[in-house]
Amino acid sequence: MNGKLKWIIIIAVIIVLLLVAGFIIINEMQYHYTIEQIKEYNYFVLEQEGKSGVIDKSGNVIIPAEYIAVQIPNPSKPVFICISSYDEETKDYETVVYNEKKETILSEFKNVQAIPIDTNIETNPYEKSNLMYKQDGKYGIITIEGKEITKPIYSQISSLNYREGTFIVVENGLSGVINMKGKVIIKNEYDAIISDNYYNQTTNNEQAGFIVSQKTEEGYRYGYINYHGRTILKPEYTELERVTQIPSEKDYYFIAFKNGQAGLLKNKKEVIHFEYEDIQYYSVNNIFIVQRNGKQGAITRRRKRNFKTRI
Repeated sequence: MNGKLKWIIIIAVIIVLLLVAGFIIINEMQYHYTIEQIKEYNYFVLEQEGKSGVIDKSGNVIIPAEYIAVQIPNPSKPVFICISSYDEETKDYETVVYNEKKETILSEFKNVQAIPIDTNIETNPYEKSNLMYKQDGKYGIITIEGKEITKPIYSQISSLNYREGTFIVVENGLSGVINMKGKVIIKNEYDAIISDNYYNQTTNNEQAGFIVSQKTEEGYRYGYINYHGRTILKPEYTELERVTQIPSEKDYYFIAFKNGQAGLLKNKKEVIHFEYEDIQYYSVNNIFIVQRNGKQGAITRRRKRNFKTRI
């Protein structure tokens, strides 16, 4: 091999490695997003004689109280979703979106609505950065500025409790998960999906994973998918709970039931065998209380994360 060919091969390998690294970085960035914080409440819903409108923080009427309801998804921004009518038969709302000058905005999208959210951090009841819209009986997602995130392809969109910026979407009767950037975290393959409610002070709920379920002839079976969309446990357990009190970015602990018996899993590894009636974790003492034949015992968790029985 001459020197020139050698350098060509080296350069080609470097280019390939850079492309792969770039792809990994871009893909990783799609999993992360920033939740906007409300620094100032500038707008409020006005209620008068059973109708709704909008006032600003100085008490000036921005939108007269003449609508069935008004949604203000982000009180720091002048985006007001006014519900003008509701069809009880079809369950559809007619909405119009105004800015602070009562100019119509987001008119290219039909039936725009705020997305309700249940959060333990904010008092604001809606997603602050995203809205949904409905067209031909299907829902899609846009940003509050009007950028389309998804086409209207879903029969249902809902925010995941305590996980702002992440949405459960239903397509063809099956649930999946996407984030506010439109990144598919979980494909639409499951009958139900819930958050494991994992929380830490650094990332809040960003690293919370998902307990997924599929219906079988024997009933529902549960599995686990982490916040990156990687399957940790296949849906084969009759009950499944992540031990969220054990903080870790890499290791996941689960109390699971199989064939009527409880066991403990660390990721996919069985660390307490499926031979107990029940298992409970007590974070104060860092022990697992196990029950068998009506009697209880304790299993301690050492620093090396192996387990020692004290029954």
